[in-house]
Amino acid sequence: MDIIAYKYIAGALVMLPLLGIGIGLGNFLSTYVSSIARNPDIKEELSGKVLLYAALIEFLALLCFLVAIFIFFVIK
Repeated sequence: MDIIAYKYIAGALVMLPLLGIGIGLGNFLSTYVSSIARNPDIKEELSGKVLLYAALIEFLALLCFLVAIFIFFVIK
């Protein structure tokens, strides 16, 4: 196999955690919505934390995507 095949395999492996990130973020936000539905008084207390944690999870997804782009287009 040549270097181009290795680049494609490495890029695919780097994108694999995005599946887990998507599932985890969906589970996290659905739990948040159900907790707000059960106890609406806690919305102000949780909203800031939820935004912070969701932003951190999205940062991990963006980091995986940027590493894959780096592997595809920068490494020769």
